[in-house]
Amino acid sequence: MEKAQSMFEEVISMRKTVYGVYSVPVAKTINAYAILLAKHGRMNLALQNYEAAKNTYESVPTQLVRDPEFEIKCKYDVTLINLNIASIRSKKGDLQEAIACYEDGVLGLRQYEAALAELQKDPYISPYTGKNNAHKNLIAALGRIGSLKLKIGHNKGALRSLFHIALMPSIFRGDC
Repeated sequence: MEKAQSMFEEVISMRKTVYGVYSVPVAKTINAYAILLAKHGRMNLALQNYEAAKNTYESVPTQLVRDPEFEIKCKYDVTLINLNIASIRSKKGDLQEAIACYEDGVLGLRQYEAALAELQKDPYISPYTGKNNAHKNLIAALGRIGSLKLKIGHNKGALRSLFHIALMPSIFRGDC
């Protein structure tokens, strides 16, 4: 693991030199490093790197993100980072912060689904045929919010979160 860490740190440094500190390739590499750290149980360092990846994405100059499809994917990446941050905060017992991050994630997932639907209306953009896990992630995040709100004794908030899941048309169609 130590060798992988030093290699990731070296690649991040090189990408910062080549692409600039606030660039999508740097953000993606920092995020990949955070995922590796989380998988190996290094939650504090993973959390720091998820936060750094999120900050990097959010600091990319707008003129570098001109393609609407690319912009949507970058925002989706930030949403997934929020969900990973929420998961770590939950494991560390920081339930209020975890709920806030999950709620940010839910908002991001809803915006992603709406943006993707809007993008599909454009006749000059080829239809998206990739696997879209956003809806499953949305249901999971709402479930986690409900669960965490129960843990802190916010029963009405938990019920409201689960109510949102129950109202989703995909639940009745069996799409999930």
